[in-house]
Amino acid sequence: MNHRDQRDAASSARRDATLLIGRDHSGEFAEAVALLDDATHLLPAPDPAAAVAKIADSATFPPLVVWMQSRPGQFTGRQIERVRRAAPLAAQLMLQGSCCEGERRSGTPWPGVLRLYWHQAAPQIAQELERRAAGCCPHWSTPATSTDDDRWLLRRRAASIGGGALVVIDAQHAIAAESLTQTLAAAGYAAVWFGADRQAHAHGVAAGVIDTHRNSTRRAAQIASLAARIAPAPVIALLNFPRTDDVRRAKQAGAAAVLSKPFVNDDLLWLLTRSLGHRAALPADAA
Repeated sequence: MNHRDQRDAASSARRDATLLIGRDHSGEFAEAVALLDDATHLLPAPDPAAAVAKIADSATFPPLVVWMQSRPGQFTGRQIERVRRAAPLAAQLMLQGSCCEGERRSGTPWPGVLRLYWHQAAPQIAQELERRAAGCCPHWSTPATSTDDDRWLLRRRAASIGGGALVVIDAQHAIAAESLTQTLAAAGYAAVWFGADRQAHAHGVAAGVIDTHRNSTRRAAQIASLAARIAPAPVIALLNFPRTDDVRRAKQAGAAAVLSKPFVNDDLLWLLTRSLGHRAALPADAA
């Protein structure tokens, strides 16, 4: 083993481990997997049986187990419980692909497992990794009996992180524009709305947020137009339940980041701070 391999091995040993279950490391889950791989020591397992064997062979229990669910029914409750018994203190996080979007309404999701759609995963995982690095408890480590509402109530951010930076909102509907304006104002940003006619002008723009239409051709033209008008300021595009092709086209049109709708306000604020090159303010319990 050369010096570089020894250094990498030592670095991996110091980082918390993440047990990653599933075969789909690319496509929809690629960005989330890359975040976990960069911040933790990744232990990939193609299936639950291999995951249990990896836990048995490991010197320590992983604090986080991540399941990559590409289709409904891919993992059974019995398999999840078998892994949970092997690592009883580990948080259980299920990343769900596009084919799983109806499971929470019409399926039977296994209790005690936090679920994130693939298009929600990257900003939320990044924030939780930042919390853990700052010595705070990640929200995925709350008790298994916690509900989504319980976790949302814990997502407290500092009252003002925007510093008065100006954000342009491009939205066709006044209700969407008002909601975004209030969210940004509460976080300390200034905001101006480009209405349906998109004739407004602004100077000193720090960033743009665009609430897009469903039609992909029209959406790309909207994003490209806003990106050109406020360049070099970054644009964040809000998309309804996007697919990988939707995200790719939005970024090709000029979006610096894409956030799926419906979204959590903290995710939008985190993307803004990252796009502007600032460090997102941690919640009060980080002290």
